[in-house]
Amino acid sequence: MTIVGFALAAFAVVLAWPIPEAVAASQDRARRTADPVASVIIWQAIGVAGGFSLISACIAFALAPLVHVPGVPLDDALDWWRWPLLVVGVGLLALLLGSLLWEARSARLHRARHREVLSLVSEPREGTPETRVIDTDHALAYSVAGGSGTTVVSTGLLALLEDEERDAVLAHEREHLRLRHDLLTLAFASWHRMLPFLPATRTALEAVSASIEIMADDAARRTVSDRAFVRAL
Repeated sequence: MTIVGFALAAFAVVLAWPIPEAVAASQDRARRTADPVASVIIWQAIGVAGGFSLISACIAFALAPLVHVPGVPLDDALDWWRWPLLVVGVGLLALLLGSLLWEARSARLHRARHREVLSLVSEPREGTPETRVIDTDHALAYSVAGGSGTTVVSTGLLALLEDEERDAVLAHEREHLRLRHDLLTLAFASWHRMLPFLPATRTALEAVSASIEIMADDAARRTVSDRAFVRAL
């Protein structure tokens, strides 16, 4: 059990630094040809495996004596110094799950407040009530998840682009909503907020964010000509 703990701890360290850096560098080199869906799955696997390894290592070290003396009460089998490891392992699990739930709640409240503000400062686009238009010269477009989703564009953007180019931009934002990309980034944002000092959390969040943008771009490219797509970018 102690050997298992050391192995899990070493695995957690490797997943916390060298592997994320190597994967990010590899994906950067193959950005044009890499499958963005596969990229997101890889980062999810790294995150889950890293967290599971660290938590399991703490618990394995703490409960190692129980393997050799089965049936003995927990208080009698565990030395005093093993209890803090058990607390750390269980605490990390609770912290990760609690942070994820907190991030989800915060995101839901933020989106609700944002939609309230949008109802005051924007108007529905004619023919597409799920699209809101903000009156500003700045060219901007984004989406707000929740419910059926809302796509937001500015008058400056609509004036700048031709019809097909506008379609590309709207298709990009609607793909974010259709695939619920906000949920894909939720766990990574939560881990980065909880462990900002760990480079792997920032690397993973940036890589996943880039991958979902490529996924949305691919959807937009299928709806318009290459010329319109390039101009919209």
